[in-house]
Amino acid sequence: MKKLLFIIITLIFSLGCTEQDTNSANPSNALLGTWQLIAVLADPGDGSGTFIPVDSDAIITFNADGSFVSSHALCNSITTDSTINTSGTYDITTMILLPDNCSQLGDAAGFNIFFSLTEGELILSLPCIEPCGQRFKKIS
Repeated sequence: MKKLLFIIITLIFSLGCTEQDTNSANPSNALLGTWQLIAVLADPGDGSGTFIPVDSDAIITFNADGSFVSSHALCNSITTDSTINTSGTYDITTMILLPDNCSQLGDAAGFNIFFSLTEGELILSLPCIEPCGQRFKKIS
């Protein structure tokens, strides 16, 4: 009986130690899926800006092939217009989105959007003169 109990406890511990959270082992797994815009940041230039909640239907979807599609204009950081789609690729190692249709801004290759995953939220740091950004929650 003691041997059986020992074997069961050993199996439980070995399974618990070898099974990993796939999101922590691979950050791109946490990014994959669809995210909805929940807040925007617009700083007046003095560092006092905070994220303000928004009611928006703007979403961004990250695919396993390294591409993303957004239902809103990421190339214009001031708007959350959901009639202009933005698409491109992302690099999980550098945490950068590379939009492929921001040509109206001149050098589209230089238009990088940094992102972070913090406490289950996706935060985009948009290229602005003053700090600005967008915060998303995962919906699927």
